[in-house]
Amino acid sequence: MVTDATKKLREPVAYTLLAFAGLLALASLFQLFVGGIGFVAASSGVHSVIVPPSITTLALLPALVGA
Repeated sequence: MVTDATKKLREPVAYTLLAFAGLLALASLFQLFVGGIGFVAASSGVHSVIVPPSITTLALLPALVGA
């Protein structure tokens, strides 16, 4: 049952979830291109964050689906 109170919160919550996903993508790109460990080592670190079953991925997927 969708009430007026939940209708008012639907859009801000969706924007918050999208902002979370965007910040995670930005952090992954930052980790990939900034740092002295080299691109190949950094890409494996980003790959381990993005590919399941990491905790970050388990938080990201429901956020995107919910948004």
